[in-house]
Amino acid sequence: MDEIIDQIVDAFRQHIKFPNETVAHGFDEKLCKDNVSEAEIRCPDDIATISAIDGGSNVIMKTPTAAVVLNRVYCNKYLGISRQDFHDSCEFVSITKLINEAGRMLFKTEIFPNKGVCQMDYITVDADDIAFTIGDQKGVLNRALAMARHFAELRFIRRAFASNAEFIIMDGALYAAYPNEMEEVSRIYDEAKIAGATVAGISKSSTIFTKEGFPIAGYLDRLAEMKGLKKWMVKIGRSKEWAYRAAVFYVKLHEGAEAAFRLDLFDEAGEDELMRLLDALQANSKYAYFPGYPLALIDAHQNAKVSEYEVKSIKDQILDRLDQTDARTFDIMEKAASPHGILDKMGA
Repeated sequence: MDEIIDQIVDAFRQHIKFPNETVAHGFDEKLCKDNVSEAEIRCPDDIATISAIDGGSNVIMKTPTAAVVLNRVYCNKYLGISRQDFHDSCEFVSITKLINEAGRMLFKTEIFPNKGVCQMDYITVDADDIAFTIGDQKGVLNRALAMARHFAELRFIRRAFASNAEFIIMDGALYAAYPNEMEEVSRIYDEAKIAGATVAGISKSSTIFTKEGFPIAGYLDRLAEMKGLKKWMVKIGRSKEWAYRAAVFYVKLHEGAEAAFRLDLFDEAGEDELMRLLDALQANSKYAYFPGYPLALIDAHQNAKVSEYEVKSIKDQILDRLDQTDARTFDIMEKAASPHGILDKMGA
């Protein structure tokens, strides 16, 4: 094993032999030490308000071709680390099924609103679309059942307009991943602009890599370390592959943060808007338990998450209303969708 460990260490060292200058794969901005800039709050007396949006979901019941999911979306408003007197939320159940319609396999999602204003209706998409494909396998349910919450989060931007926040922050990248999403995103971005708000997104993780194949996480941190910067920003650029109508940055928002995060900003935003956003995010990223990550997004996550207790309660009520034969049939189908659950419960 010692020899194998040595070989792994050698391979890892090769993986962090970073170039002095490069570009991120699919992007258009040069990455080098000179392009890493310090990020400090410029105008502490003029901090912009932000409204953060996040969604949570949990599967209630699932078979190989259908799933029932409880979804929740939440938004808030913050000025620095002070929570303002605004929040909104919605909750709904989605049922996604694989169906055959005139010889075409489709994913159809029905929406059942429960709480708040739900701006969702049914979704029908081609199951053979590349968005629901893994290798040669088409019609992958796990990808389809996430659509309802994803589109609900996007449409909740309109609800966040009521906060009058200068920036609306999404949890995740501004990337169009699903069929017809580009059209939806474009409409919402334009509506936000008219409403006087700018849309941005923050991602806790990033798989962006350089043209040589190095992850930018680590590479950019190394460049910032070489300049002695504790808080910093790098523009990665624009990309049709990695983002939609957004410029992408990598930012470290607090000197005590363990990691930097990807920041996407609506591509029509100017330099002044970028600087105001960075000021607002730094002022909001001082939570002691997670420095460098916006408290507004932490709050939105906590209020949007759907617990196991909630979905178990709903599932128990559904099963109580099924007769014994139907309940047994469903149990067989559910176990076919997740056979490892039994092995996992057995322990090591």
